[in-house]
Amino acid sequence: MRTWLGVVVLVAGLLGGAACGLEEPEEGSSCSSGGRCADSASALICENGTFNRFPCRGPLGCQTSNDQYVCDMTVSRAGDPCTLVHEGFGSCMPDDPNHMALCKNGTFEIIPCDGCVIEGDRLMCQR
Repeated sequence: MRTWLGVVVLVAGLLGGAACGLEEPEEGSSCSSGGRCADSASALICENGTFNRFPCRGPLGCQTSNDQYVCDMTVSRAGDPCTLVHEGFGSCMPDDPNHMALCKNGTFEIIPCDGCVIEGDRLMCQR
């Protein structure tokens, strides 16, 4: 039996746009860095020079505090986009302990397990 270890995905970053006194970023607009919560369940994150929308399905959703935002990607679905910096990171499926979501090539894929468990900030997928 092989154990796959990953790290739970939680995106945190500095606010871009409005926090710097600039216009609020919109999906598809050009950028050089940063991001912001688009709403309580998604974030606009600068990646490859463009603001892209990412779902924040985890229990924290997307939150803003001071000059930072947090997008909780600890819950993901097949096909959800994921940031390129989180390639190889994953999350357990909330409704199915025998599968995990793994960030691969900018998209979450579903991987079968004989049990997916989160211990602290580590993800364990028995295979």
